[in-house]
Amino acid sequence: MLDSKAHKLFWENTIICIRSVRLHYVQPLQPLLYDKLPSSVFLFLCQGRAGIELGDDRLAAERFFALHAGAGARLALYPERRECKCYVVEYGLGPEASGKGLPDAYLDSYGFIPELPLAITELMDKLLQSDRSADTLMQQAIAKGHFYRFVELLLDQLESSALPEPGGDSVSEALQYIHLHYEDEISLEQLADQADSSPRHLGRQFKERMGVSPIDYVIHLRMKKAKRLLASTDANLQEIAESLGYSDSYAFAKMFKKQTGMPPIGYRDLHRRRDGAPTSSSQDVHMLAASRSVQTSTGSVKVPLRPERVVVLYLIGDVLACGVVPVGISDLYQGASFEAEAAGIPQVGPWYAPDLEAIAALKPDLIVVPSEKTWQQIRHIAPTVCIDAFHDSAEQLATVNASLGRSLDVWSRTEHLLRLAERCKDQLRQAGLQDRTVTIVEGGLKGMSVVCSKWAGRGSQALYHFLGMKAPAFIQSRIDYSGKGNNLIVPLENLASVAGDFLIRSSYPGMDDLSVHEVWRSLPAVNDGRLIELDFGLLYYPDTLSMEQQIVRITERLLNCADRGIGRIGQ
Repeated sequence: MLDSKAHKLFWENTIICIRSVRLHYVQPLQPLLYDKLPSSVFLFLCQGRAGIELGDDRLAAERFFALHAGAGARLALYPERRECKCYVVEYGLGPEASGKGLPDAYLDSYGFIPELPLAITELMDKLLQSDRSADTLMQQAIAKGHFYRFVELLLDQLESSALPEPGGDSVSEALQYIHLHYEDEISLEQLADQADSSPRHLGRQFKERMGVSPIDYVIHLRMKKAKRLLASTDANLQEIAESLGYSDSYAFAKMFKKQTGMPPIGYRDLHRRRDGAPTSSSQDVHMLAASRSVQTSTGSVKVPLRPERVVVLYLIGDVLACGVVPVGISDLYQGASFEAEAAGIPQVGPWYAPDLEAIAALKPDLIVVPSEKTWQQIRHIAPTVCIDAFHDSAEQLATVNASLGRSLDVWSRTEHLLRLAERCKDQLRQAGLQDRTVTIVEGGLKGMSVVCSKWAGRGSQALYHFLGMKAPAFIQSRIDYSGKGNNLIVPLENLASVAGDFLIRSSYPGMDDLSVHEVWRSLPAVNDGRLIELDFGLLYYPDTLSMEQQIVRITERLLNCADRGIGRIGQ
């Protein structure tokens, strides 16, 4: 058993030096190998699954697995099927240490999955960035500070996440398995098999000892971890849901509200108010300060309490949904769901390359942008919040609302969107379309861009996330794996290999007429009337107003195919 107190004592009283900090992207069949570690290392696996060999031991490592390996050991990491992403920090002892009698804490090997992996990921990234620029003593001290904070956080979680000791009985075996796998799907039958017991006998014994059923205990562990992530990190709901084994943020949010009585966003907001963070709804804040801080993907930003001159790039629908009419917006594409509401508002160029002089002339007191690259260009003009536009829409809307200092009930708005999606899914199911495949394409005769993510805009979130439709197997595997992965550029000649039962194509004035191409005409979806063309402007935006219209319009067009008798493939 690892003596965590001895390890803390070692770190509190030992001078160390950071030798290297690296971020590795390890490919299948190209393992990361150290025949003999020149110094001790911390390895943190932040993406993928891998087999790890440490000396004679073999480990199965999943996402967020943290490992310490002592100097001189053999270490190898073998990705399972897909690319793995991991940080490796090599460190040595200070000049006063000799080669003999090295401390056990320096040579020990141990590994586990911490309960606050996103906080550790953030520290690893800070350490990597600061180490790359550690040219001065001060910069080196900053890097070492991040490293010590990482070690402190890791040891604290190692101590608090000790697994139940096996006691030779079915309940102890079940507890051991649950603590190792509570982020995966777990059934009572699986637990009974692991504990060499029957489901009925295990369930009764478990409840007698623990006071709850095994499945309720799993939910308890998940909610405990969720509360920590909500209270202590800025991870969005989708990231938290994935770290807990939920299929999406809405399944997680529904369970969280059922267990705690409040939505996750409400829990995070309550925790921050208790910690003294200012909120836009507090009269005291308006009286005591002229600004407040908002946490964004680029860090904390001071913004006006209630900005009135807002320029928004790309996330126009979310700002409008919060009841704010911006003084400037990025170029508006024809067919956008909020086209009427945004009519007459000055446009300042594309969101990814805006006209900085035009924005400055509007004298904004807040700017909202969807990417860090745009944020870098524009942040000198006025307080600028960067909000990742390609993730959970409820979290996105909540961050916009918080930045604007408005009081929109984000949870109710999200519930409305969910109920709408459920009604549409039922209609598709009744029409026999739920198991049909759909491919989203965009482009012309020179090639087609095939959407390979449920967070890539172009209707992907509405289709693959809210409506639960699937793409053909090859595309679906990329969607499931990559999350925000790149889309696929396919020559028109090869489009048949990735075309689904239905095709959705963004349409815009002047686009290529693909009917002149024989391959396009021969596609079953095109030939049989299962091609759905929707305005580029409607599909382009990922905000809450656009999402509602996308869900409705996509459902209507799919049902229209079924009504015309062309939805039932091969019948």
